[in-house]
Amino acid sequence: MTRRWVPLPQSLSPSRHSTSKKSLRPSTLVSFEVTVTCPPGSVGAKCRTFTSKPTVVDPGGSSRSTDRWLQSSISPIIAGVAKMPRPPTWLVRRESSTSRSRIPSTPGSSVLSSATSTLSEMSVAPVRKAVFPAAGLGTRFLPVTKAQPKEMLPLVDKPTIQYGIEEAVASGIEEVIMVTGGGKRAIVDHFDRSLELEFYLRERGKDDLLQVLHEVDQLSEKLDITYIQQKQPLGLGHAVWTARRLVGDEACAVLLADDVILGPEPCLKQLLDVHLLEGATVLAARRVPPDQVNRYGVIATGSSSGRVHEVVDLVEKPSASEAPSDLAILGRYVLAKDVIKALDRAEPGAGGEIQLTDAIRRTIANGKVVALEFEGDYYDTGEIPAYLRANISLALKRDDLREQLLPFLRSLLDG
Repeated sequence: MTRRWVPLPQSLSPSRHSTSKKSLRPSTLVSFEVTVTCPPGSVGAKCRTFTSKPTVVDPGGSSRSTDRWLQSSISPIIAGVAKMPRPPTWLVRRESSTSRSRIPSTPGSSVLSSATSTLSEMSVAPVRKAVFPAAGLGTRFLPVTKAQPKEMLPLVDKPTIQYGIEEAVASGIEEVIMVTGGGKRAIVDHFDRSLELEFYLRERGKDDLLQVLHEVDQLSEKLDITYIQQKQPLGLGHAVWTARRLVGDEACAVLLADDVILGPEPCLKQLLDVHLLEGATVLAARRVPPDQVNRYGVIATGSSSGRVHEVVDLVEKPSASEAPSDLAILGRYVLAKDVIKALDRAEPGAGGEIQLTDAIRRTIANGKVVALEFEGDYYDTGEIPAYLRANISLALKRDDLREQLLPFLRSLLDG
């Protein structure tokens, strides 16, 4: 049986599409069967797609047949399967109760030349956990980071790491694994409740500031935060590997607090949506100038579909002449579980550190890795000039600060 699980879009409401009084929650899943039939040697529009009537499965486990509005809403999604262009290597997944296999084939292989091909896709479980590597020494910001975690440096009036936690909450993450090191107690205290400070503010009638504290406290109510210590600063890959037991045998997200990404749709949510469709490791990417590629992991791409690119190779911090493209990885990852297993066999790479990009690279041959050119405003806070630019940019976007800052900035430029 071929079965695909699709989260029900929140925009699809029974009140908009039918007179049915049934209520479906946004977390409801929809199951349907897909069969793609292609004439020998044909691709794309020549293929025909047959689907069964969708079935709604509630989180509680009950299922029921859908209304006509749901059938009509999902039909365009199903029809798109047959129109998708086939990449040079097409992975056909087969699933049984006892085994899983990925069978690589090419357009000329027996799999695609048969009269009828069935595209089998396993259900992709939602990603529930996110790893926050926060054990770095922050040497670029010394001496301020001698006793202050770099992740707690303010971006206007919030620490940089809070932006990442807010993004995780908005993306549906349920558990954050904070990988810290020595001298990082301030991170724990920030996301903990301060009864003494609350008492002080309440006694003085500072309700507006109490609301600010309440908003921070609510973050830890909406997800669980677990802390684990990285014993030595051996690189990003080692930090993620340190969280392996808490991640378990499932996919996870990784967010770097240095990279603040803001927009109408959270960057991580964009990656998670691609992961649900592809079942792949997904990297956040953006094009950078040639003189900056040596600061990032850079992607070599294969086929592309809009903003999603097949990843065929990764190079960590290449020179401009060696960079395979201008697509750089920027601080957000959704890692399939085979990446964590690859970290078990990791060896020191660039800079003598265990690089996450090296582990992802080792999974390309047997898995699937894609890069998404995300939408949103990107702020780099990892170096002092970029950190200052980020503060000025965000401050100017706030009405309560813009009017006071603009005259001052103009006077600096005129002087």
